[in-house]
Amino acid sequence: MVRINLYLSRSFLCLSFIWALLLGPGNTAACRAAGPAPQGSSANIKASEDTLKMSQIESDIRTIVQGNFTPDALGPEKYDQVIKRARAQPGEYVDVFERLYLGANFDALAQSRLYLPAFLKIIADRDPERAQAAARRLLKQYDAVLLVYDEVKYKPALFDLLPEETVRMLQSLEARRAELRSLISQR
Repeated sequence: MVRINLYLSRSFLCLSFIWALLLGPGNTAACRAAGPAPQGSSANIKASEDTLKMSQIESDIRTIVQGNFTPDALGPEKYDQVIKRARAQPGEYVDVFERLYLGANFDALAQSRLYLPAFLKIIADRDPERAQAAARRLLKQYDAVLLVYDEVKYKPALFDLLPEETVRMLQSLEARRAELRSLISQR
């Protein structure tokens, strides 16, 4: 029995590490943090299961915010499964969302290509306080990036001076900011 538990726990750790690598840089820390437990212990299996669960949550959030999160793009079954998991555990999902996209991990250029308000809308009726708090924090970050943009009266003149990629970033963040304001005002 101990041999089976050890084999399963090593398999879970290996799979979770591979899964984290597929999700990209910065996600392997969760696998290393789980670390090996004493041989043959159920703690090792629990740590592996927690790591897999965290990887699933990250995967779901990334699927939602990367665009094309529709039943047509994903298939109705997969789309419904992602929605169901997020709505069943909104607190855990918001924790991961905040770790991925708020505070020190804020990247204006990367986030201009993502649809972060889409995730918050999905869980807003399940945990309205947390969804709104995350939306407010995200809005503050967008406001800080768009400070100069907001001060310019004639936007086309600004756009003529900036590289095309920067213009797209500003326009995308402005659109996301409008969605966040709408989400916050729905209370």
